[in-house]
Amino acid sequence: MNSATTGVLGQIVGYNGARRKVLLVDDKEVNRLVVRAVLEPLGFVVAEAENGAVALGMLESLQPDLIITDIVMPVMNGYEFTEQVRQSYSQEVTIIASSASVSLSDQSQALAVGCNDFFPKPLDLEQLLVKLPKYLNLQWLYQPAATPQLMAGAEPPPLVLPPPAELVQLERSALIGDIEGVEQEADRIQALKPEYLAFVQMVLELAREFDADGIRDLIARSRENG
Repeated sequence: MNSATTGVLGQIVGYNGARRKVLLVDDKEVNRLVVRAVLEPLGFVVAEAENGAVALGMLESLQPDLIITDIVMPVMNGYEFTEQVRQSYSQEVTIIASSASVSLSDQSQALAVGCNDFFPKPLDLEQLLVKLPKYLNLQWLYQPAATPQLMAGAEPPPLVLPPPAELVQLERSALIGDIEGVEQEADRIQALKPEYLAFVQMVLELAREFDADGIRDLIARSRENG
């Protein structure tokens, strides 16, 4: 894996060309907020709809370049919405389906009704960013993540793990990809004891790289030592 995709979320600062417009269709607000929190800082114009019927009414005015749609929604589900988009709006707009169900039949049906790709939930945002250049004809602009430098002869701070009870909300935020929530919890944990500095620095570095698995591994180590 090259440097453009390793820790991609922490390195990308934007993309070339005109601003792309993304429509997020999901009945769960938290799911929309997580994706929006990643895409907007990179320069995307992001709109939201809570079901397929609402999203259909937004297409003409928004003219999205990309649609990310949940499958199971009230009023109009993702399959019905995608069929309507393909029949009455556009064959060209990229549509990515996302669902907690990862059965082959669900994936096959999503592709059959006109989706270009399928992502299981929780949505892997790093993989999404890896695929967007293909779908939106863009090139990421990124910069290497800064590496903290220790003073000559200085020892790194010891890794002191917080008790498991202090990591419940941190784990929840990591599971849904809520980077802002992870950072807020890291700040809270740092305020508990100065000894947690090394742990907090590791969490923040993993958050910059959107390495949720790494954050969960740290939490698992804390439980083992608790």
